[in-house]
Amino acid sequence: MQWLVIESDEGAVVGIAIIHFWPATGVAWVWDLTIEEKERGKGYGRTLVRGMISAAREMGARVLMDVEGPKRSGLADLYQKCGFRICGTNDRWFAGDKDATAVFYGYDL
Repeated sequence: MQWLVIESDEGAVVGIAIIHFWPATGVAWVWDLTIEEKERGKGYGRTLVRGMISAAREMGARVLMDVEGPKRSGLADLYQKCGFRICGTNDRWFAGDKDATAVFYGYDL
């Protein structure tokens, strides 16, 4: 598991990311990617995603993956701006949720 933290120029933590690598599958999964709401739109997200990509490569992963709901979100937009692609769906991923479909985003390393 790898934690990444990004700070503002003033030294305040403005975002974190956590990725976990499964050697058996070669997949590094994003467990968390959070940017403080007031700090969004300043490039911290893209910088943090680049850091996750670098860390996943260093771990030996062949792909970096995350899963989101079917409704467009800022995170989905960020992933696509950073070169992730939609690589699958599962209509039973979020059990009991009225929007049970999951959309998988992948970045080939």
